[in-house]
Amino acid sequence: MTTANNSTTPETAGGSKASLQPIKSEENHFGVLQLIVGTVKIIFGMLFGLVFLVIFLLVTITGIGPLIEYCQSKRDEKEALNHDVILQAHPEMFLLDVPGDINKASGGMAYRVMVRLTKPTSDYDTNNANNLPPVIFPGGLASNLMTMSRHQDELTKQHGFTVVNFDRLGVGLSDPYPSSFNKQPPSAADVAREMNFVMSHCESVLQTKNKWICVGGSMGANVATAFMTLYPNRIGGFFNLDGLPHAFLQIQCKKFLKDGQMIMNMMRRLRWTGLPRLAFRLALQSTLPVMGDAFTTRQLIGVMCRDQFFVATGLEYTTLMSCCDLECAAWGKQATTECNDESLRLLA
Repeated sequence: MTTANNSTTPETAGGSKASLQPIKSEENHFGVLQLIVGTVKIIFGMLFGLVFLVIFLLVTITGIGPLIEYCQSKRDEKEALNHDVILQAHPEMFLLDVPGDINKASGGMAYRVMVRLTKPTSDYDTNNANNLPPVIFPGGLASNLMTMSRHQDELTKQHGFTVVNFDRLGVGLSDPYPSSFNKQPPSAADVAREMNFVMSHCESVLQTKNKWICVGGSMGANVATAFMTLYPNRIGGFFNLDGLPHAFLQIQCKKFLKDGQMIMNMMRRLRWTGLPRLAFRLALQSTLPVMGDAFTTRQLIGVMCRDQFFVATGLEYTTLMSCCDLECAAWGKQATTECNDESLRLLA
């Protein structure tokens, strides 16, 4: 028996080793692949850093970048981002006074949000609109009402919907955070109350009590689901346009927050050089035509080059996580997009 056991053990061990060979081989290949990818990332990182350093020195030492940024900023204030100029060119837009207790991030001070309300103009579309639910667009991260203007105009002009789009406190064309702001980011409840206030005001203008259709893009989808958690009877339909799965954000939470806020702080410090304006123009060059023609390129770029943009975007990374936590607490896995566990791990 002892001999038999001794003779069997090496075979089993050998067999086990043989069966593990492909796994070790795959692990080795994966390790080599990781090494190659890591090396490539380091090389590209060094090249990017070198190029950035050259451009930075060129625009700052010569003074070209700061001079252009100063002139462009002054022109933005007088023309592109002047509330009076914008409201005169867009009669469908208005500034709405919001009480200070709606969004606690206002520090208890009243503020104004910019709202764009588009309604059908023809008699047929007007009559048809009475039977259609109104649509609202909660904005995405680093987005504003101009970003979704093309979608808004198409829904109104081509399909007869009444559509509301607005900028949250500190975002886009709305008032910036007050100087006494304690840097406490808006919570999911804050942005939901603010959105409900805007909807209630528009209902009084439209004289309707229909349930709304909510169209959320990117972070707007997470704001929408957080809103539906707190106001479930206000929404009759919801479209998720590329909203981030909560599981992804949960896995990458700390890194996501840290990296996002670090980038915004860095770009805010570099704003005087004119480099953020150049970066935005290059990054948005291919997408500007997709945003429609309701607003000018100067307005779309200018609103992203103000100090207000970097402050609000940095804070809204935390707001996004708050919305995700609220929706996940309410619905669990149903709050995420339809991804299986393996896909979520790959995505993360």
